[in-house]
Amino acid sequence: PVPDYVDKILPGLSADNTALAEAIGHQLKRHTGLDIPGTAWQEDSLENYYRITYRLVAEKGQLIAQSKNLAELKTQYRSRVQETIDEVAGEQTEISGITDWTFGRLKQSQRLKKGKLEIEVFPALVAEEGGVVLKLLDNAAEAEQLSRKGVVRLLMSQYPDGAKYLKKQLFKGRELAIVAAGLADHQQLRDDIIAAAYKSACIGDNELPRSEEAFRACLTEGKNRIVGEAQRLEAVVVGMLEPLKDIRRLQAKYQKTYPEVIANTEDQLRRLLHTDFLFTIDPYWLEQYPRYLKALAIRLERLPAQEAKEQEFCRDVTMLYKSWESFNRRPGGVPPRCWEDSAKFPFLVEEWRVSLFAQVLKTIQAVSHKRLMKFLADLEVKASGG
Repeated sequence: PVPDYVDKILPGLSADNTALAEAIGHQLKRHTGLDIPGTAWQEDSLENYYRITYRLVAEKGQLIAQSKNLAELKTQYRSRVQETIDEVAGEQTEISGITDWTFGRLKQSQRLKKGKLEIEVFPALVAEEGGVVLKLLDNAAEAEQLSRKGVVRLLMSQYPDGAKYLKKQLFKGRELAIVAAGLADHQQLRDDIIAAAYKSACIGDNELPRSEEAFRACLTEGKNRIVGEAQRLEAVVVGMLEPLKDIRRLQAKYQKTYPEVIANTEDQLRRLLHTDFLFTIDPYWLEQYPRYLKALAIRLERLPAQEAKEQEFCRDVTMLYKSWESFNRRPGGVPPRCWEDSAKFPFLVEEWRVSLFAQVLKTIQAVSHKRLMKFLADLEVKASGG
């Protein structure tokens, strides 16, 4: 009975930075020999009564709000956190109208104090119309992501010739093909490719430049590669157009007959072709996009002959993504050491799709439902410091 196992494992549990699911799994293995991964615990099905209650209190201890959902509580009061940052920082909060690196060092984080209140903030270069704004944010991952776009905007400001040339050359004569594929208009795609080319050529896999000297070095070393990077990205997008056209046709054909499967394929496209995908996705994975889309077209072509297989897959992939999204909403955020692995997970799912529905296209590594479950379990361990 469950209560007996609870009595056995409780003495072995202690308060530390280990995820609860991992700690329970470890104790159960000690007592039963069964290996239960962290992803096997379906937190969504847990009744609220058993969940921890988080309380948000003011500086003097007054209760402001409480909730069983930490992510929801953070989202609800995030604007107030930002207001507090602005209030404490005063004139340090924001520098606007930046077009060159004239603001000193871009710190990774800093602490603001007001009385007993101490807040860790993260400076970010935010691209806005008319230039770049230096802001203080409450989230490290968001500051990193926004700063990449901000640095690219400064690079384009300091070396506009590359962008001017590419605006005239990219997607010449392919406007109609882009429309038929259901992608964004060609002008938006062109602008996205240009920004992504500056990022890839000047920053690449390196850390963000955080000083004027490092910024100048990035531009000097990378500007001669910008056009080549843009042409490579253009070739990737062109390779996506024909399979996307086939996918749209087949989705329309089977929408009424297989609505669940078509909804799953729409979700797949939404995840692959999200806003800014050309800028945010690692170039290595971007180059796999034509293959992923060809695999999806093959899957849809064979849909009537594999309905049972489709139902099982749709169920499994939905649960995998729920676990992954739950990991990304973990209290305290995803640790920086896990960012790369977490970002890799959706592409391992794509490789799994290829292995199931279009083996002829081959995968870049062995992948299965079991391997993906283990990947998520290992990610939980890594996030917990294991």
